[in-house]
Amino acid sequence: MKKDYLNNARILILATLIIWFASYSAASRDYYLDLKQHANWALNLNRHNLFEFMASYIAYPLWHILLRVIHEFNPYSNLVAGTVATALLNSFSLWSVIYIWNKVTNKPLSFGNIAFFSTCLLFVGPLYIPSYNPFYYLGQGSGNIWHNPTHIAVKGFAVLSFYFIIMILDSEKSDRELIKNYVILSIILTLSALAKPSFFQGIVPGLGLYFIFALITKGFRQHWKRFLFLAISFVPSACIIGFQFFCSFFLHGNVGEGTGIAIEFGRVLHNWSPNLGISFILAFAFPLVVLILNFKSLIRKTIIQVTIFYEFAAWAESAFLYEVGTRELHGNWLWGSYLSMFIVWMVFLIQYCDILHNDEVSAKRKRLNLIIGLPIFFMHLVQGIKFWYSFSTFC
Repeated sequence: MKKDYLNNARILILATLIIWFASYSAASRDYYLDLKQHANWALNLNRHNLFEFMASYIAYPLWHILLRVIHEFNPYSNLVAGTVATALLNSFSLWSVIYIWNKVTNKPLSFGNIAFFSTCLLFVGPLYIPSYNPFYYLGQGSGNIWHNPTHIAVKGFAVLSFYFIIMILDSEKSDRELIKNYVILSIILTLSALAKPSFFQGIVPGLGLYFIFALITKGFRQHWKRFLFLAISFVPSACIIGFQFFCSFFLHGNVGEGTGIAIEFGRVLHNWSPNLGISFILAFAFPLVVLILNFKSLIRKTIIQVTIFYEFAAWAESAFLYEVGTRELHGNWLWGSYLSMFIVWMVFLIQYCDILHNDEVSAKRKRLNLIIGLPIFFMHLVQGIKFWYSFSTFC
């Protein structure tokens, strides 16, 4: 037992070092505009002006708070503190994925395999056809964006929030017995909102659609309290999101001030994607293959149903909504879709590995999944590593 514990600790340290190195290398580029801008904003944050900072600079300050804390304990520059904060938060995303892997799988893998695939998950990106679309992630989207510190900040909290939502929905315990889980979920959702509103903006309408689906198909009328308790757990984060919305669109002098939200299908995405359907396939080729090959066994699972509704809501927002004014081409509604893409990939990668290691799955179906799915997965991985390399200090 002690030997296994030490071996797992070594594997975890190695995986963390890989993600830390990749994150730090990408974040330390001198012309790394997003990180520089956010790091410069963080200079204006102190212990006494959090709400003023949110109103004047950026309404989701968790990354900036972490940067300031790190900066207090080391003599390095603000930009170096920002790279450390980014690397630490990407490592937190890795730990979160590894933590929940055994929680949602039927057939646990070895810790080494879990750490390997979790590390790969933080690199995978969309399939890339330059002749079709020269913009790598814009239009197609990617769950792994190396240049945006706030997207990196929210990822780990989104993963944990999603796990607790699924665990609550699947639990046979009473709501009274699940109170602790509701409280934990509410805390993590609050931290997620402080990091970036991306998870909230996709999961809330996604859960709404799932609730309607469950009422129609599963007879969940007797479980309405569970959905009510879930809704209550979102209240603190909803208050933060409301304040963020107010800061972004109504407070004059806010950095990057917006003037409103409008609706038009593909208005933003068509700037980077010739065809939204093809771009969607390029982004989700591996999860789509896993779903098609194992549709009957997967579609019955709550985690798959919630994932599909969540992704549909997040993608629809990115396709239909845009900000009126100078921020239209910033594509801020795309971030919710990028985050949902990471969670979709996580869920289907876990399910894929579960299928390959499940004794109840026929050898023929396993072979089909292996022959078709694995090459596509590694194609996504190679493209994602190339994308990281384009941001790293080595190019």
